[in-house]
Amino acid sequence: MTPDLILWASDDVLQFYVKFRQIANNSLKNQANDSIFLFARMLLAMRKDLGHQNNQINENLILGTFINDVANLPKLE
Repeated sequence: MTPDLILWASDDVLQFYVKFRQIANNSLKNQANDSIFLFARMLLAMRKDLGHQNNQINENLILGTFINDVANLPKLE
């Protein structure tokens, strides 16, 4: 996936992907919620990159497609 993102992803998508990988790979800081919300931001950036407007689509909504209790997660600052 990484080579494809380097070649084809927008700047925003690539930046979110790098941040997501850095936090996800650093288990010592135990920032699971941060990585989840960065993943959501990356998904939204991917949708935007594909031409979607993301009107009324936010991090909680996109995460809610596969996380049942997303409303109980602390929000990433």
